[in-house]
Amino acid sequence: MDKHKAIPQGYMTVGEIARKMDVTVRALQHYDREGLLSPSAMSEGGRRLYTDKDIVKLHQILSLKHLGFSLDDIKNRLILLDTPDEIADVLMEQAVTVKRKIESLSESLRELEVLREEVLQMQSVDFKNMRILLLICK
Repeated sequence: MDKHKAIPQGYMTVGEIARKMDVTVRALQHYDREGLLSPSAMSEGGRRLYTDKDIVKLHQILSLKHLGFSLDDIKNRLILLDTPDEIADVLMEQAVTVKRKIESLSESLRELEVLREEVLQMQSVDFKNMRILLLICK
């Protein structure tokens, strides 16, 4: 079969959608394998074919990924949500998770700044001070 037969009207190849959405073909193939974004059709030559509806779904995946959702979260929970209230609840849960990460990182930053000041005041580095080792190894 000719792999380069004309693409039916209304469909795009994996390469076209990758260029249009600024993702790699490999990422789209991965999303397909993971069941996140399967092509709407296959050409006679076995090429993945996508529609505008697939682009909307890909945009949702990319947006949620940018917000910190894992691919498993997107696959198992978010793509299946139908109402604005359901989506708002899940986004609120993710916001809480992000806030916890920010608080943890802020605490680590404060500890590093205090430790830096302590180290600068020392005449020599004392690696017997376990606090230094613990923070360096974090």
